[in-house]
Amino acid sequence: MAVLLVKILVTGGTGYVGRELVPELMKKHEVVVLTRRKLKADFETFRGNIANFKDVRAAIKGCDAVVHLAVESNHSKPWKYHYLTTVLGTENVLRAAREESADKVVHVSSAAVLAKTQTNYVRAKVEAEAVVRRYWNDFTVPVLRPSSIYDEERVEMAGRASKFPIPRPKNRFLPVFRTSLVDCIMAALKVGCSKIYHIGDRKEIYFSEFLRAAAFPREPLFLPSVFIFPALLFSRVRFFLEDRVFETDMHELGVQPQDTFETIFKLKFGSDWEEMFYRWERPGQDSNLRPPGFCPAPRSGTR
Repeated sequence: MAVLLVKILVTGGTGYVGRELVPELMKKHEVVVLTRRKLKADFETFRGNIANFKDVRAAIKGCDAVVHLAVESNHSKPWKYHYLTTVLGTENVLRAAREESADKVVHVSSAAVLAKTQTNYVRAKVEAEAVVRRYWNDFTVPVLRPSSIYDEERVEMAGRASKFPIPRPKNRFLPVFRTSLVDCIMAALKVGCSKIYHIGDRKEIYFSEFLRAAAFPREPLFLPSVFIFPALLFSRVRFFLEDRVFETDMHELGVQPQDTFETIFKLKFGSDWEEMFYRWERPGQDSNLRPPGFCPAPRSGTR
């Protein structure tokens, strides 16, 4: 007898996280992706606008769960675009899910809600979470708060960018590997509760060290930090250069957090990652922020 698969709607399924999530979901579930444009895809699509309640309800009809990824991610766009996609879109998804008796909505938020610097993106994410809390008594809505997300492509981009002179950033953050976030979303569909889960790698790191790892075996061309000050006049720059540090809750979902530096070296060097990792020296940083098991390469003439 054929096994009935749970049917899941994904909003934002063609975006940065959705491109990795949807193929994973398709291994065990029927998947529908809400999209604004016509697509040729190997999964079911529903063409509609997340800001239109009727479209969202029609897309959710017959689905058992929703993964809500859709967001306006451009910090510079006017507020109305953030409101329509991020805030009203979240309200539409939750209202439609309740009216169509879906069992669960996994809401992917952002650690940006913890930011001191307010951009339209941050404001919209905060308001969307407030919407979610109103529905916690109606059905299960886990909220995932990932920090800065990276994958092989973004590591390569960071490495290329570091070829040019840039001011040395001093902020600390807790990035998360995209595959780990996808694992957390999958786990939240199974065991997630109506609460907030902070999603990040194993330990906080300095952003400058992330850039150094991405650039290795070269060293980034860092300028003195004083060159950052003029850029801090722009709120978007202040947002990205804030400390964003928290304890990861991935273990509550049964997912083991990654070591950021080990993951970067695996992405860059494949089977040779351990040899290259051993060669990577990190002078002048707090030893508590060194990767687990790190030891510097032996100096010339020593054993």
